[in-house]
Amino acid sequence: MQPDIWSEWDIGSRCVSVGLVVLLVAGALATPAAAAPSMYLSNANVQESTVLVGENVTVTARVKNLGDESGGFTFEFNRNGSDFASQRVVVAADESVQVNQTVSFSSPGTYRLSVNDREAGLVEVQRAKATVESADAAQRAIEVRAGSVSTTRPYTLDIPNSTNRSFAVETWTVQTSESSYTQQIIEYTDPSAATVEVPSGRSATVASVFTVDSTADIEQATVRFSLDRSRLREVGLDQSEVTLYHRNGSAWEPLDTAIVEERANSVVYEVTATEFSTFAAGRIEPEFTVEDTSLSTTQLDSGQRLVLEAVVRNNGSVAGEYEGAMVVNDERVNATTVTMPADSERTIRLTHDVSSAGTYEIALNDDDAGSIVISEGQVADDTPTRTEATTTTSQSTPAETTAPDNGPAISVPAGVPATVMGIDTVYLGGGIGVALVVFFGLVLVLRRGGGGGSGGGFDQL
Repeated sequence: MQPDIWSEWDIGSRCVSVGLVVLLVAGALATPAAAAPSMYLSNANVQESTVLVGENVTVTARVKNLGDESGGFTFEFNRNGSDFASQRVVVAADESVQVNQTVSFSSPGTYRLSVNDREAGLVEVQRAKATVESADAAQRAIEVRAGSVSTTRPYTLDIPNSTNRSFAVETWTVQTSESSYTQQIIEYTDPSAATVEVPSGRSATVASVFTVDSTADIEQATVRFSLDRSRLREVGLDQSEVTLYHRNGSAWEPLDTAIVEERANSVVYEVTATEFSTFAAGRIEPEFTVEDTSLSTTQLDSGQRLVLEAVVRNNGSVAGEYEGAMVVNDERVNATTVTMPADSERTIRLTHDVSSAGTYEIALNDDDAGSIVISEGQVADDTPTRTEATTTTSQSTPAETTAPDNGPAISVPAGVPATVMGIDTVYLGGGIGVALVVFFGLVLVLRRGGGGGSGGGFDQL
């Protein structure tokens, strides 16, 4: 059979027919696909990179529907390879939906979080952490938070960003019975910027100050802090003179302070404290002044007792020991030592017994207190001297007195005691003589008055 011969018109029409069929088939197949939803996980991240044990971390994820029809999507949240939560959402065509999921951790460590196999981020879980909240040239605010620390042993935290500061708390080691707490540490590189009154004047040199506020009952804390050598030179302190003081009321108490590291530009100190409020690093000393002195004498069986009383004041901000020495005629004859709290007064009493007449110049240390003159009649023959030292906490200021002026000495016959019932024998005899003279004078007056009449007078007595 002879094959048909197609004309050009037949060929064109047949090609058009085949094309229409192809288009119809392709359209039939494509229309259902375009109408289906198409989900795309566009974002997944964590909002916190470092948290405490027990604190929540928020994981955020977003899905977008690229299709022309709404559909459902399931977010699968994963922690270190294990799913811990899921959320099912419905997303409209050409719309996005964002979800948040929180998760907490019972143990410290590093955790990898992901959503539907897309990594959201790494989270460092700690028992406690320190964060610098604010810092400038004058001060720095540090927040210390604990979520699950040991209650049986200390926990140490490194304070961040501690370099390039004239004063900085570098480590903070806390022992407490509470596993979670918040503490606020504020450093003052300039002590005058502190919110509390800081010791000043000739008895105090303070380089820096820091305060501690806590929600927990801290049993003790060990702090390491650094002082820049240029700061030490600026305030005139040698590195060995630095002590950390704790403010207790209006007084400051020194703490045992040790140098643990010497660097090229700074010195690191370590201190352990059991009470917390305000701390000052530097040198604070007591400041003693003698407010008042008084002299008196006491009669002894043989001789006289010189008595020196003085009111001493500690104007300093720390307690200290005051040593008072009684100096008689340039000779140290007695001394006493008393412990005086900050901003307080004490009355001290020093005595020295003498058995020789003369003038006694008396001083308390280098402060002249005056002189006492002892006559021959106030002392007996050679008797060994005795000294006595006593102190009292009385705050009253003794009135200043001078030794009595007893006039020239009067000898006492042998065998006659120097005193009778504590009274000088010479004074006692003189008093009796004066009494006899007055008595006989009265008798004479009465006798003369009696001669003028018969109704009265001495004769009628």
